[in-house]
Amino acid sequence: MSSISLIKEKFLMHQNNVNSVHKLKYSDSQQNLGFIDALRGVAILMVIITHVSPATPNVSGLVSSLCSYGRMGVQLFFVLSAFTLCLTYAGRMGEPNAVSKFYIRRYFRIVPMYYLGILFYSILVFFDRGFENFEYAKVVWHFLLLHGLNMEAFNDVVPGGWSIGVEFLFYLIFPFIFNLIHGSWRAISVTLVVSIFLSLVLYSYLVFFTETVVHAYSLGYWNFVNQAPVFIVGFLLHYNFFYKKKEHGTVFLCLIFFCATIVSLLLYFFKPLFDTVFIPVSSAVSFYGLACLFSRYSFLAHRVLREVGKVSFSMYLIHFFIIDIFVGMEFSFFVPDAQLFFNYFVVTLVTYFIARMTYTHVEVVGIAMAKKIVSRA
Repeated sequence: MSSISLIKEKFLMHQNNVNSVHKLKYSDSQQNLGFIDALRGVAILMVIITHVSPATPNVSGLVSSLCSYGRMGVQLFFVLSAFTLCLTYAGRMGEPNAVSKFYIRRYFRIVPMYYLGILFYSILVFFDRGFENFEYAKVVWHFLLLHGLNMEAFNDVVPGGWSIGVEFLFYLIFPFIFNLIHGSWRAISVTLVVSIFLSLVLYSYLVFFTETVVHAYSLGYWNFVNQAPVFIVGFLLHYNFFYKKKEHGTVFLCLIFFCATIVSLLLYFFKPLFDTVFIPVSSAVSFYGLACLFSRYSFLAHRVLREVGKVSFSMYLIHFFIIDIFVGMEFSFFVPDAQLFFNYFVVTLVTYFIARMTYTHVEVVGIAMAKKIVSRA
């Protein structure tokens, strides 16, 4: 029996109405959700390859281009984030002060490791630029987790910190959005269409009115409005798991994954008008299909991927530094393309073992603190 069927069966045993499927605690069904950690593992492996590639000299054009698509791993993280938030929040809606407890849990899930990242990378920048050129205001924006609202601080201080800023903005509005659309295919679909429309409006404003150059490495791509549709796809994934009566067929899911991936790749390589709007959306749709396949076929959610996925947040923050250190040594044992994959393997391995330590001694501590605070609320 597939993981989806197992989860549905457990929830339906407790169902007195359409919403009662979420009364069961997340911990009771967590054993059937290992595919989520596996997909997080896929996401971080994608992100790492996209950063190792440009740091490796003389990689061939095709290989470099394919590796650069690994940046879509961030969109996979976003889809999974929305899905898991829907799952856990729905199961806790009946508890007192559910919204405030949600924010406490989210805050302490991110803050310990992210603050460590701010401190670590700020020290590196401080020694590199000196006291007089250190930009304290940007650090404050990151410390408040509101750097997603500041154009100058958005992707500064912590490498890759833009995605944390976008994620936190999503946290801020999540309870409101959830209460409006969860459990309703029509409401989720309308919200998805509206969010895409808003992305198109923002893109048009930036390109046609302010004459801003918008590309896949610009604020026009990274901003929350442009990434919002990706999160909504996570709501669709949640609906499919817990409300949809009939499961998608395997062939259909494969078609979704491959077709949406091809569309995303074509947009990424040919860069037509509005490409930065539809690249993240199409990649999110492909990950919708991939998530369903991973949940259905346990061999896809390999143990190695699950273990990597558990520490993926730490790996995300750490791997930039490891790349700078290792790839900066400019080892050249093989031809460039082979060297790329050697670098990738070493960077991933070193990052993973460091991340295991930070996960245990930093992330888990934050989770425990949140539990303690919530228990007293």
